[in-house]
Amino acid sequence: MDNATIAGFAIYSANGGKFVEPPPPPPIPKSAENPGADCEVPTLPSGSSLPNNANLPDPFTKIDGTRITDKSQWRCRRQEILKQAYNYIYGEKPTPPDSVTGTISGNTITVNVSDNGKSISFTASITAPSGNGPFPVMIGYGGGFFGTGIPGGLQTILSRHNVATISYDPYTLGAENGGSGAKTGKFYDLYGSNHSAGLLTAWGWGISRIIDVLEQQARFNATRVGVTGCSRFGKGPFIASAFDARIALSMPVESGIGGVPALRLVPRIDASGEQPYHAMSYERWLNPGSFGVFTNSNSTSGHNLNRLPIDTHSVIGLIAPRGLLVIDNPGIANLDPNSAWVATRAGQMIYDGLGYDTNVGYIGAGGDHCTWRTQYSAPAEAFVRKFLAGDNSATTGSFSTSGSQPNVSSYVNWTVPNLPGTLDLSE
Repeated sequence: MDNATIAGFAIYSANGGKFVEPPPPPPIPKSAENPGADCEVPTLPSGSSLPNNANLPDPFTKIDGTRITDKSQWRCRRQEILKQAYNYIYGEKPTPPDSVTGTISGNTITVNVSDNGKSISFTASITAPSGNGPFPVMIGYGGGFFGTGIPGGLQTILSRHNVATISYDPYTLGAENGGSGAKTGKFYDLYGSNHSAGLLTAWGWGISRIIDVLEQQARFNATRVGVTGCSRFGKGPFIASAFDARIALSMPVESGIGGVPALRLVPRIDASGEQPYHAMSYERWLNPGSFGVFTNSNSTSGHNLNRLPIDTHSVIGLIAPRGLLVIDNPGIANLDPNSAWVATRAGQMIYDGLGYDTNVGYIGAGGDHCTWRTQYSAPAEAFVRKFLAGDNSATTGSFSTSGSQPNVSSYVNWTVPNLPGTLDLSE
């Protein structure tokens, strides 16, 4: 009556008038895919309210402002970075689905996924050495854009070490259809066309489901899985490896914007290259709903990228301590090679703090886009030997490029901590 309004609610229980607070929801169980899922992460602020920082943020400083003091704390610090990556840049990767089954028949691997009452299926092609295995596996982002995703020079190396190969068409999971409109593909069929996941997240989710099937196959070693691809299909392996801790080796090739290059640095040290806003306006590799806060202009100066609480060096930290070889082309300015070099160097500082500095490397050599060069072969073989073939005598960790080598200290104002303890992401 009389346009009255309710000023508050009084809540009573049926057993005597006293309200009993319901129990909090159970934590998401951790898994090999996401070993820190059970870690408590503080509520993340809006992107527009974050402080401005022109340098690459300190990955060892937690959201509450304190710095980790032991390697054992990295597991939950890693989860903070992962949630920030989902929330501010790439869109959320769903938790492992209710059911994943699959078969391998001939040269075809079939993946069946059910979650929340919906189901999808997709396939990829697989080639295995003769024999019973178990064989390590390299998954190449390919299909309709770059063939199998595994160039001949790398294929020769993989064959020498009895590595099975999978050709994965990421467009099956998420189609490229520009910067607007409904998202399409099997991932969005399952989770909805308005799901926050950008294409790189959706593509990486497909890789995770392939690994689920490999875990069910005795002929393949699902603890020795690598991912690779070039250009837009080089962005994919980088993010898939960051978002799934089961991937043993990440080998992104000429990944460009949305891949390895540090986002906040591109306008400054790769001004003639592809700019960050392009990773959501040209194709929605990233999540426009969240990343758009940081790229409010199509110019190289009118942006808020310095508000990002993480950057791609932090994403490299998500891959640690597993193998990462960044393969780049300094001869193509559009690939933002200076920002990629600095990001990888800063990422190596994370590996160093965790005690695994030789598990990351960089090789850059000019030439045609997405063609294998002889300079790649030696470091690539070393990483394949160590992380896929299990040969710990292989020497990895070299950094070399025919292009410029910007000094990482110009963009980092933190130091590598001397962390005691043992790194174990499963505890």
